[in-house]
Amino acid sequence: MKIRTPSSAGNDILEAWGAIPVSIPMSDVYEAMQKGVIDGALAPASALKTSSSPM
Repeated sequence: MKIRTPSSAGNDILEAWGAIPVSIPMSDVYEAMQKGVIDGALAPASALKTSSSPM
């Protein structure tokens, strides 16, 4: 499973859970999920509230 993460601390957590961390801008998450580039994303709730993506 490939998950977008905003920080190296997030990378460590995802790797411990067996996921593959991916570093992409938050603005590209929705399109990356549609195209199958990533399976999900870690982000602070504040980033999701202000995002223009229809998540």
